[in-house]
Amino acid sequence: MGADIVWSCHAFARSGHVLEIGLSIASVLWGAMLGVFLLGTMTKRASETGTIVGMIAGCIVNLLLWLQPHALTFTIFGKQLIAPKIAWTWYVMIGSLTTFAVGI
Repeated sequence: MGADIVWSCHAFARSGHVLEIGLSIASVLWGAMLGVFLLGTMTKRASETGTIVGMIAGCIVNLLLWLQPHALTFTIFGKQLIAPKIAWTWYVMIGSLTTFAVGI
């Protein structure tokens, strides 16, 4: 157990402040929860199945954004597109919009 603590301190020391790391991890789920809340309060046609599928989609999108190591480059129809690394402060908005759009 002591080795785990030493390793995690060493790993997180290079990636930023503890508060930023904690908030970025929490933001992965907060966006989906906000999307579910918005579905329940703003729409009449939200169903349980749609809400669950939307929440799973929002969590997956945010998890992929959180795990993205750097900007990604795609080639679509011969054009090169760059998807930048998105800051953790946008995860809640992206997750809630994804949850809301899929859940409807």
